Amino acid sequence: MTKVTWSFRWEGIQGAQEWREGLGPTDFRCLRPFRAVRASARSRNIAARPWSHTIGGVLDVESGLEHDLVRKLDRDPRVNWLTPQPCQISWEASTGRRSHVPDLLSVDTDGQVTIWDVRPVEKQDEDFLNAMPVTREACSALGWSYTVFSELSRVERLNLLWLGGFRRPPSWIEAVRPLLIEEVRLRGTVKLGELMRLDRGDGLVKAGIWHLIWSGQLECDLTSRINLNSEIRTSVGAQ
Repeated sequence: MTKVTWSFRWEGIQGAQEWREGLGPTDFRCLRPFRAVRASARSRNIAARPWSHTIGGVLDVESGLEHDLVRKLDRDPRVNWLTPQPCQISWEASTGRRSHVPDLLSVDTDGQVTIWDVRPVEKQDEDFLNAMPVTREACSALGWSYTVFSELSRVERLNLLWLGGFRRPPSWIEAVRPLLIEEVRLRGTVKLGELMRLDRGDGLVKAGIWHLIWSGQLECDLTSRINLNSEIRTSVGAQ
């Protein structure tokens, strides 16, 4: 096993701090990005500052692909925290001291931590491919997961972009949520067009459907084009 050094930056503490304990940290809400995101005319990627419903604030990400991952995770009800550029992993290699800064850390409702690297397949160069197994091994030693995110399909990306417009719960959502959840639960599966017929012409039910799909309370296959024949189900725990 490659010996690695974990380094983090914490709120209120100057500089990077090495993590030397056998178990990983748990106070992720105090975690700060290990490096600042900078955008310039010479940047290879386009940085972004998406607003995250999960953390109730802005995340600084380094590329459009990282933004895609945030869109995907931010609507997942199992995810309760996100931190970009969460740490640095360093180790000794045959070519000298090496280091790697992963792109994102997510924590789910059960406390499971996942470290994400975001890189298109065509940009996974030798340095990145060498860092992958070291990062995976280091995460495993802490009981964390490690995942490489390389792309979203065009259809899923467009679906997420559309649903993102309905992520903020409308003030009247509780007036339509029970109706929609119960309708779908009683029938098991409902076509989107049938569900939209419950709208009284004011658009409240239709907008409510989109918000409930975004928030994961209603499930829809986002890897396929959404249309009136799309099948809608309730998710586990939907109320």
